[in-house]
Parts: sequence; C-alpha cells; structure tokens
Amino acid sequence: MKKILIFLFFAALVNAQTNRFIYEMKFKPDSTKTEYRIDNMVLDINPKEVKFYPYAVIEMDSLSKTGHPRTGFETQLPYIIRQKTGNKNTSYFLNDALFQIETTDEIHWKLLPETKSVDSYLLQKATTRFGGRNWTAWFSKDVNISEGPYKFKGLPGLIFSIADDKDNYSFRLVKNKSYPKTYDTSSYFEKFAGKKAIPYTEAQYRKKLLEVYRDPWFDLKQQMKSNEGQSFYIYGTVVKTMDGFREVTLNEQARIRRENNPIEISKVIHYPIK
Repeated sequence: MKKILIFLFFAALVNAQTNRFIYEMKFKPDSTKTEYRIDNMVLDINPKEVKFYPYAVIEMDSLSKTGHPRTGFETQLPYIIRQKTGNKNTSYFLNDALFQIETTDEIHWKLLPETKSVDSYLLQKATTRFGGRNWTAWFSKDVNISEGPYKFKGLPGLIFSIADDKDNYSFRLVKNKSYPKTYDTSSYFEKFAGKKAIPYTEAQYRKKLLEVYRDPWFDLKQQMKSNEGQSFYIYGTVVKTMDGFREVTLNEQARIRRENNPIEISKVIHYPIK
C-alpha cells in the first residue's frame, strides 16, 4: 500500500467541508475470466452526506473549468450517495435515462483480534457477508471515521482495504485530501444531460434491464423506421437494414451476459440465452 498522507486527518479534517479518500477498485467484469479492470474511485465525506463515485467525475469537472466540457457515465462503476446516519444508500444507474434506486443496506461486522501494520498505521481485521459475498476488511481505529468504499461502513475506524474471498472485487486506499468547501457533484452524476434521475425501485430497474436486453438497439431501430436509408455503425458493423440488427443484437446480448458480475452478486440478473 502506498504511503497515505494521513497527517491531514489531525489538522485539516477538523475544518474541512469535504474529506476525500481515493480507493483503487480492482474487479472482474466477467467472473469466468482472469482479466481485471482497475479504476480509481472517490469517497467524499461531506458534512451531511457521503458520496462514492468514479474519479472520472473529477476529471470531467476539471475539463469543464478549462472550457472543454465533457459528459460521460461509467456504467460498470458505482455511483452512491448516502446520509451520514442510517443505512440508506441512493445508487445511480444510466440506461436509456438516469435512474436512482434507494436501498437500506445493513452490514453486520465481525471484529477479529488479528492486526497488521501498514506504514505507520495499525490495521485490524473484520469480516462480513454482504450482497452474497464474503468480505474481509482492514480498518484503522487511528482514523476516527466510520466509513469505507462502496456501501461499506460501520466499523470503528476508516476502512483501508476490503476484498471478497473469491477475488472478484477489492478496494484499496491510496490517497486522501481535504477541501475547505463542499465538493459539488450535482451536475455530474445526480443529473445527466441536464435531467434529474428518475426514482425507481430495484424491481422496476430489473425489469428495465431485461427489456433492454431483449431489444438492446430499440431506439436505433425506431430511428431507422423514421428515416429511410439511415444506417448505423455499431461495434465495427455497419447496419443498413432492419435485418442487419440481428447480428449486433446477438453480440450485445452475449456481452451483457458476460459482463454480469455485480458487487452484490445476490442481485445478479439471470439473462435468458434466447
């Protein structure tokens, strides 16, 4: 683990409006393969709420301030907002629109006596079962913040690392920073294309994902019906007719089935092959 600038905790954190922790997130989009994807994720602890989102959001903010606006949404990565008290999380998902889903996520930890030192910090081991996976976390009581990456919280100290026992997902703290003003993300993932997220239940969103899976290029088909002669370039294939959508539909459905390894595996969607 890279040395973390925790000295900020004891001075700047007292007066900061946003305490930021950067975690390296390493995961397998396809659990049957050995390839990993690695992304930096941001945990912002604000006066009233906590946010967890991709570092790409900050990069977009920096570009917009230099006069080069950029929009984007990493559909494989989590975007979460939660209140500092309670167990409710609001997650954001982009499909044909931006959706928000509120869940109550209680995490029950088992504290273990095992400890280890990383740099100058004493870490203690804790385990839990959450979202259908078994997790092992290492946290430090030296940092009096009961938070961690994704939805993980509730330990008597900051989580420095956490991973599941199948080695599908891991989070590792790599850096921290503090800001005198609350960092605003409202234009970057609480909205998309200027529109607010639509509240959905988990059941409604599962239905939406199955609808998209059954006909992933529905919107493009409608455009082709309305504009005779229009063609589309999809994943290297030029689609000029309605029949041309068959192959790219099968390819997209296969991709969706492959990349179906969510953090909370208990909520996995079992997509039909036909």
